[in-house]
Amino acid sequence: MNHSIEFPGENGYLKLEILEVYGFPNSTCFEGGYSCKMEIEIKCDCYYLKNTFYSSTGIISELYDELNKCNINLNGKANFSSCEYDVEFEIIYSNGKIEIVGKHQQHLNSDTFLNFIIFSDQSYFKSTLKELEKIMISYPTPR
Repeated sequence: MNHSIEFPGENGYLKLEILEVYGFPNSTCFEGGYSCKMEIEIKCDCYYLKNTFYSSTGIISELYDELNKCNINLNGKANFSSCEYDVEFEIIYSNGKIEIVGKHQQHLNSDTFLNFIIFSDQSYFKSTLKELEKIMISYPTPR
């Protein structure tokens, strides 16, 4: 079962999709949770990117916890960094306004990056939190 998480904005979106989960439910990975192959899709202004990368459900769980706190407090930051740091972004809340600031690097031995900023609003993130919650239910992270 594939799960996707969309972070919508005014000038684009960031979408993560879990394509495969490895080891569930028998073996967890060093990052916490279960290793997974993911797809990222970024649409920001006139730029578009789609690529695969590896992460873990533990990293997604941390993002969910941080994002939930930000959503309640209307302030704060939630971070995501894949295990190889080829996908990194920070969701910054400031009084209900949101900026998703990040970068993608396709090849780790290259100096080529896509840096992006997507402007959003707290009202856009209700479905995002629900999608993240579904992943937490499907792949509970041992704590």
